[in-house]
Amino acid sequence: MKIKRLKTIIIKFNSTFNTKLKTKIMKKVITTFAALALIASVTSCRETTDKTKEAVETVEEKAVKATEAVKVATDSMVESVKVATDSVVEVLEAQKLTEEN
Repeated sequence: MKIKRLKTIIIKFNSTFNTKLKTKIMKKVITTFAALALIASVTSCRETTDKTKEAVETVEEKAVKATEAVKVATDSMVESVKVATDSVVEVLEAQKLTEEN
């Protein structure tokens, strides 16, 4: 009788112990996955921030290049207008001299 009762107590203890052990293990597993998910999301945010910084730098570089190109084009246009104006003045002076003669 004592052995049977002892077996019953041991079986109950094992089932209770196993249940508690399983619960603790599951809590650790869930906590580990939650921590990994948090780390992954933080890493993802950092990557996004880094990519955004790179994009801003690229846009800034392209804007500087575009500004330089506009400056070169503007300088060229100003020079062309000066040359055209000088040519018109020369033509008008030549026409005036022709009319005087």
